[in-house]
Amino acid sequence: MHYIIDGYNLFFWEEDVCHPIEKKRNDFIHSLNQRFERECLKATLIFDGHKTLAHFFPSTYKLSSIEVIFSPKNLTADDYILEYFKLQKQPQDIVIVTSDLELSQRAKRLGAKTKTVESFLKILLKRKSKRDKEKNEKKQVIETTAQFERLLKAFEDKLKE
Repeated sequence: MHYIIDGYNLFFWEEDVCHPIEKKRNDFIHSLNQRFERECLKATLIFDGHKTLAHFFPSTYKLSSIEVIFSPKNLTADDYILEYFKLQKQPQDIVIVTSDLELSQRAKRLGAKTKTVESFLKILLKRKSKRDKEKNEKKQVIETTAQFERLLKAFEDKLKE
């Protein structure tokens, strides 16, 4: 599954607004990338381009698990999310993440699957809990040297019988 995420929608859900917003946003992006990397998830995070700094083409950069896109000049992130979705070769493998009701409705009319930011964060939390549980279970299975030697002796004794 690939997630197309309404960038500022998720950012403002998780972060308090403070200045300078650029540093806070960059920290948020890198933190989210690390989270996605641990969970083996891929996403495209789309933000509104800054009105005075936006270009006629979207500006993008890639991290290990996240592609970050700033919408081009005169195009909102919402409109760009829908445009980006329409260009995908396998739209059935895409989920658009936003709590923007209008964007969600427009996306559904295009046949997109959607999740609210809240439900998406619950999924991430559930995946983390499952991963942590599996990690703890794996730790419990590890044999100590003494246990291994005891089992080895038991098998050797059984073979001698």
